[in-house]
Amino acid sequence: MKTLFRLVTGFAVLLLLAAPVFATGADEEAGAPARTSTTDESPTGPYEPPISVSYHAFHQPAQDFLEGDSFEDNLWTRAYSDELGVELSFPWSAQSGDAYRQRLNIAIATGQLADIFSVSPIIFGQLVEDGRLAPLDDAWEYMSDDGRAIMEWSPVTRIAGTRDGVLYGIAEARGPEGKNLWVRQDWLDALGLDAPQSVAEFIEVARAFTFDDPDGNGQDDTIGFGISGELDDALQTFFSGWGGYPISNFWVESGGQLEYGAIQPGMREALRALRAMFEEGTVDPEFGVKGEGELYDDIAAGRVGMYAGYFWSPLWPLNALKGEDPESDWVPVYFPSPSGEPAPEPLDLTPGEFWVARADFPYPEVLVKMMNLFLEYQDEQPEYFNQIDANGEVLELFHLAPVQYNTWRNNVDAAAAIQRAIPVGEILPEHGVAPASMFGAEQAMLYATGADTTATPWAYHKVFADGGSMNLVRWRMDNDGYLENAFFGPPGDAWLRHGQAINDLVEEWYVKFVTGEESIDSDWDAYIDAFSNIGGAEVTAEVNAWFENQ
Repeated sequence: MKTLFRLVTGFAVLLLLAAPVFATGADEEAGAPARTSTTDESPTGPYEPPISVSYHAFHQPAQDFLEGDSFEDNLWTRAYSDELGVELSFPWSAQSGDAYRQRLNIAIATGQLADIFSVSPIIFGQLVEDGRLAPLDDAWEYMSDDGRAIMEWSPVTRIAGTRDGVLYGIAEARGPEGKNLWVRQDWLDALGLDAPQSVAEFIEVARAFTFDDPDGNGQDDTIGFGISGELDDALQTFFSGWGGYPISNFWVESGGQLEYGAIQPGMREALRALRAMFEEGTVDPEFGVKGEGELYDDIAAGRVGMYAGYFWSPLWPLNALKGEDPESDWVPVYFPSPSGEPAPEPLDLTPGEFWVARADFPYPEVLVKMMNLFLEYQDEQPEYFNQIDANGEVLELFHLAPVQYNTWRNNVDAAAAIQRAIPVGEILPEHGVAPASMFGAEQAMLYATGADTTATPWAYHKVFADGGSMNLVRWRMDNDGYLENAFFGPPGDAWLRHGQAINDLVEEWYVKFVTGEESIDSDWDAYIDAFSNIGGAEVTAEVNAWFENQ
């Protein structure tokens, strides 16, 4: 998956949700080895002599490299060595979520954890309980002012990484991902339609995109609204328009109690709407057996007219179609709701991933120093994030930094700066484009001036320019367009035991309800009972016990 640089974490979160199978075997060698190297108290002070640090790595499936570089030797590993005195090694790396989870489970069970690594909240809670993670309160003292500001903006982040008053995990401050509706603008133009602003218009456009040959090839081969059998995060905003929230561990307050989002009455009504579209044929009849990857393949093949995406979707997967079909174009709009207002974007600020250090690792503060270097390079070394190769292709090099620390607000600020520059036709210092955003600004400017209208400049223009996806994010910020998760504590014991089963249940019944295998009318109570019996009742009691103490 290709995204803006802050979203590598978001991708890893999706890949790490499944619960591990732990064995209570021998752990790493008891007792922390003595420190044999020193470092000063500055945010990026080097170790003398250099230290060796191992890391369990998740690497992008199609990672870009500078010529001659590799996962083991690249501009980021060299920066750690030169700037921090850190020699990074990878006992193993994985290029899929399943592979990472399986190998991490083995490392946990055999006591072969790396010095530093990333974990999902479920694994995090279990490792803390087993005493296998290092406290990070002293390490936090090395955090730079920029890093502290990120945590201060989202105190939930620190709360989630703390157990019994001790910090064990550090995570990025999460923010909105611009989960909205992307619509084929060229198909709208071909059929004389406007982008949908209401539910009725959304259904009308889906019909036209399915039955009126929007691509003009004379074949019945288009899909009005693209969905898959996976409850993709972005589709959650579709459900929120009706008041349903099929989001892992997402809770809403009702009558002084917290209730699970995926069993709300509004969930039922949203499913009715999707069921009606399925019956009419405006969603893919085979969606239930397709994953997100297959949906993206359909998008790249030019078959899909609308789909639930993110603010960064022009960078992937929409750019794939643009590269094949230069006439294709997309526009972001809010998901409509029955009320006539834009559907609120569900916002869960609790972290989906933590960076942690093994309990007996003597240098846990290296995590913070690596985060500080990432933040420093954002401001001073943009070439560490993106470059253009000799063929004009974008090299997304930021993925090679295993430990990242960002604030989502960078992209909002970048969009405002770029929109100041575009009317002038060039980027000037007074426009305030940050160094880390300069690449995107330059690409958007190439498209705006007509100097380059290929896929990459088009994609950045769709994100950052006026009318682009970041404008929708900013509008929500200014107009109370988000609905926050009412639960922001750490996952409790009941969720650690039952959370994955609940996630699987919700996704399974979503497909069954939409396809008609189960009836939304006669089987809804059975779905609620299944949720309660699989652990939902226990989790609900646990979450409300937490809520009473807030």
